[in-house]
Amino acid sequence: MVIGILYPGELGSALGVLLVSRTDHTVIATLEGRSPRTALHHQGSGIELRPSFEDVVATSDVIVSVVATGAAAETAQRFRDAAAHAPRQRLFIDINSIGPERAEQVAGFAIDGGAAFCDGSIHGLAKNLADGAKLYLSGPGAEQAERVFSPVMRTVNLGPRTGTASLMKMALGGLSKSVSSAFLDIGVFAQSAGIGEAFASEAKDFYPGLMEAIDRLVPTMPKHCKRRSEEMRELAATMKAAGTSASFADAARGTFETLIARREAAELGNEEPSFDNAVSVIQWATDKS
Repeated sequence: MVIGILYPGELGSALGVLLVSRTDHTVIATLEGRSPRTALHHQGSGIELRPSFEDVVATSDVIVSVVATGAAAETAQRFRDAAAHAPRQRLFIDINSIGPERAEQVAGFAIDGGAAFCDGSIHGLAKNLADGAKLYLSGPGAEQAERVFSPVMRTVNLGPRTGTASLMKMALGGLSKSVSSAFLDIGVFAQSAGIGEAFASEAKDFYPGLMEAIDRLVPTMPKHCKRRSEEMRELAATMKAAGTSASFADAARGTFETLIARREAAELGNEEPSFDNAVSVIQWATDKS
């Protein structure tokens, strides 16, 4: 089986590594139009490169879309257009942080391109896919997708309705991002008041389980702040459309936008700061030098 990954960024490359190392499948991708950061993630992944998007679509039995929230529909539409010149009866798996309405739109493009569709979502860090993450699947192609991925990571089939997996990702991701952004906001306040490290120490004493998660989640926030802001915007829109409060999602988006501004002020470019724990992120966020 040939599995095409669009595209081999951090998560796409991590999926490729699992599939290459634990199955006999051939995994392909393209770097056409992608950033130097994507090319860096691809290095050493074992994913074979093809010249173009169309070349990947033309030779893949399974297409896995792993892009930013705002690019999910565009990628599926481009698949539909390219699939007109490729074999039919394939599987298109969307693994993006999108709402159920956008998932239906993506499904329409995939089906128009002659593919079975699976709505997918991953909860967990890219570096811990095999042991610390879960792949949620739903839609008419969920059983097919489960056969592809269950040998390499934990999968949960949520049924045949498109959008269910996306909703699960939104709910779980909204919880983790809201908790971590709330901690960062309060931590920045504590640091500015001169009690930052003492606050973190006392929080670990009173809430050890929570702080274990905080120390795992918060260090990734500066690196992924732009994408997380988009995800929180998508979550807030979905919650408001459902008639429920989205105050925590709006607040978390504000925190991520603050981190975007901090990155820009530091002129990091493609360079990524490294953080060992949540306190080091607080110190970086409040550093005026």
